[in-house]
Amino acid sequence: MNKETKKIIRLINNSYSVEKSIFGDMIASILFPKNTAAICYSNDDFFLLIPPQDKQKQEKLFKKIIEMLSFLNDLDKRHLIYVHPAKNDQMEEKPYIFYEMKKYVRNSQDPLSWKIGDGLILHSVEDTGFSIERNNSIILESTHLPKPIKDDLNKYLFSYIYPTTSLSEFINRGFRSNEQYALRLSFWSLCIAILIPIIAIFLSNRWGYITIDKKQFNQLLQNHQCSEISNSTINYPILTSKK
Repeated sequence: MNKETKKIIRLINNSYSVEKSIFGDMIASILFPKNTAAICYSNDDFFLLIPPQDKQKQEKLFKKIIEMLSFLNDLDKRHLIYVHPAKNDQMEEKPYIFYEMKKYVRNSQDPLSWKIGDGLILHSVEDTGFSIERNNSIILESTHLPKPIKDDLNKYLFSYIYPTTSLSEFINRGFRSNEQYALRLSFWSLCIAILIPIIAIFLSNRWGYITIDKKQFNQLLQNHQCSEISNSTINYPILTSKK
């Protein structure tokens, strides 16, 4: 699991407020930071915006999005999160942008452009999608996202996502399910069971330490006492007669 996905799951776990942002806006600062990336939704289609001609960035971000969606699906199936759809008609009236620097989406004098804050313009580009510009200079430009992930993007980006109590346990287990955590414990128990006799043999060979049972100890003690008696010398006083 990449660090962005972990941050997103922790963010969900710490978000209990009823009046909260939709999920796509919540994660904008994590996945779509300034001058780095954005996702734009328009006419039932999604566009990934990246720096011009940065194919490497596109591939990395796409993999992060896929991993995030995969984990969200898994958390949802295991009832670790509650997903409440929040999409409405107002969101369909004009392009919706998921981007850290977005403050609003307002119409401009150009019907194909929208102000999104701090001198930033979201511009509709024929055949290619959208671009984000400042002072007529392109910061980000778009490419289509694959259609198979469109349903999941719709489901999660435009929803409120709430944590269940089990999500905290999932995080405390190191982002592992009960099954994965139990398997990990079994693995370490097996390792300890294997290592203990090996360590005991090593210590015995290293320092000559040997353990004996009670019966062996009593036999050794008895043999030692017998040996002392047989080897002892008894001194008797020598009597001399007086003349």
